[in-house]
Amino acid sequence: MFRDSEGRVRFTRYTVKRDPNGVVIQRSNPYRGLRTPNGLIWAHYLNEFVYIPRVPSVPNYVTTWSRSMVKALGENYDEIEGMWEAPLVPPRVIRPWPVLKLPVGHPAQPDPPLGAVEEGCKWEHSDFMCYHIRADSADVPECDPDKSVSMYTQRVPRRCPADASQECSGRVIFNEDADLANNGQDMRYDFLWCKHFKSRLDAEDIEDRYRTIARAVTEMTMEGIIADENGVQFTSKPQFTAQDGRPSTMTVDKDVYKIRERSWSGTSTPRSGISTPSSAFSSPRLDPTTSGDGDGDADVQKDGTAASEDTMSIDALDLNADASSSTGTDQMVTPKEALLNTDPFSTDGLPKLEEFISDGFLPDVLLVHDPDHTTRHKQAASEPVKYKRVIYQLPNAANVEAAEAKTEANVAHLHLRKTNRLGTGHHSEVYSAPLTLPPPLSAHSRSGQVTVAAKLAFPRCTAHTLLHNEARTYAQFPKHMQEHYCGYNVVPPCRFPVPVGPVVPKYFGFYLPVGEDGNVIWRDEEGAKHSECSEENGCKVRWLSPILLMEQCGEPVEPAKFTVDQRTECFSLVLRLHELHITQGSFYVRNIMIQPGPLRFPPARRSFSRPSFRIIDFGRARSLDQLLAGKEETGRAGVISELQRALWDEEKQARDELLIEECGF
Repeated sequence: MFRDSEGRVRFTRYTVKRDPNGVVIQRSNPYRGLRTPNGLIWAHYLNEFVYIPRVPSVPNYVTTWSRSMVKALGENYDEIEGMWEAPLVPPRVIRPWPVLKLPVGHPAQPDPPLGAVEEGCKWEHSDFMCYHIRADSADVPECDPDKSVSMYTQRVPRRCPADASQECSGRVIFNEDADLANNGQDMRYDFLWCKHFKSRLDAEDIEDRYRTIARAVTEMTMEGIIADENGVQFTSKPQFTAQDGRPSTMTVDKDVYKIRERSWSGTSTPRSGISTPSSAFSSPRLDPTTSGDGDGDADVQKDGTAASEDTMSIDALDLNADASSSTGTDQMVTPKEALLNTDPFSTDGLPKLEEFISDGFLPDVLLVHDPDHTTRHKQAASEPVKYKRVIYQLPNAANVEAAEAKTEANVAHLHLRKTNRLGTGHHSEVYSAPLTLPPPLSAHSRSGQVTVAAKLAFPRCTAHTLLHNEARTYAQFPKHMQEHYCGYNVVPPCRFPVPVGPVVPKYFGFYLPVGEDGNVIWRDEEGAKHSECSEENGCKVRWLSPILLMEQCGEPVEPAKFTVDQRTECFSLVLRLHELHITQGSFYVRNIMIQPGPLRFPPARRSFSRPSFRIIDFGRARSLDQLLAGKEETGRAGVISELQRALWDEEKQARDELLIEECGF
């Protein structure tokens, strides 16, 4: 593994030689190359970052660029492209281990579908792969834990890439023309390639074309398939696997989406000039060393790419990887029976919710089961307290208003217990709370529940103000701040590459109590009376606490135990937050969280050797958009200057907290 003098693994290794007649690279250069949505310089592998002289005649005056930026510049790229073995690919979102699920065939199924297992960039960058959909005992009640997991895992073809205005039936279409034959041989095609896949093949050279066909054939996971650049034939009738696990005599259906659950031997009869399947593609890859995914450290060869090691197939995965006690006859429990036999307040065996809930399924109404009166309600302990989700609009007016959700179609249940408390701050408490999702959305657990972090305010006026401010701040975060992308960023002023992990937890909504008249209780009038109260001298109030739901993200960091790369990675989160002109407002190590990673692995396979970090607690956050809302033009310059000083001060505090040196980082 290559390390620099400080022990870093993540650093820039190469310098590009400029054309003596090349242009001077300005700071506002137009050669952006491939970028993540945050707009920062991005590369898929560490060795795709290079130093490049800004002025061709001054070779020591260099800046950090990416491979794709060098290609956009156009100087000598054809001469140096050979130093990179992997193709140039764009950034993509890395999905966490799937927890959410919808009924099979539900029309609201997104793309990628819920339950799709993240297989790493080696496979996911292929436009023509199949998704592996996670299955568990709730999906397959008759599942035998002694049998191969792959028997109970669906493979769903990814839609053929096409222009949004075009419709595509899938990668292959049923051959209606009986006269079409395979290169003059007396065998008709069973399927033809769709026009989009055919166009791709026609554009490739012979070697790449046969490699693409081989991959496509393999993803069909049937034996006896032969194919060429026109279509697919079966040398024998495919043996599909019936629901009971026994081979069926089902014939090939015109609908390619019915080719899902099937037996697979990984063999076929080779023929001259015709691609044949290989078992190397038969199951998802969970490679713990793929540095190109950018989700943690890996063994890095001297060329800067990831060292390859054995991958783990889906057969090695636990069907109930999120459950801590999924053994014995418990695996035969159906969801209905589980609900009757499970304590809804227990977090044992429940997975953390690490995926986004799509807008169509976000809870509009939250029925809070709170026997300990954590919310400070006055009704019977057995009666749930009704809350509604409110939506803070972006600050584009003098007054930041909150819009009440319009529908009560999505009803969820939140279960609060003091014994599930995660932590206590100066103004709030956070609980690990089981969440029963709005039907038909469910989760891979016996009860169908997940756990989320539920943040509640103390009974003081200023504590409520801070929680409302945190909700406003979360409403401003773009989605990419809560997502993980493959590859690495360079985040100025830091010159070392860092993984493109999430900066903040995923946000699942802000909820306020509902009064007897069915309307949300805003407390505007009461809140106005406390506008002069300070954090130290907040008035005690009897209001029900708001509830902010978000992703659980681990424990506070201990920078002294980190590698220099990990400290730099943590510091980069602050810099990315500041890129949005937002201050966290209370930057201490207790507000930087760490958990085992990478999150695309099932929890049992995660490790602190590849951690995942987050910044939390935005009750004291300030943003430029909020500060400028309603300001006259004459006062805007002062506001901008004040926030800039706050950003500088917070960056200095972050350096101190994370043990980052002033220079040389």
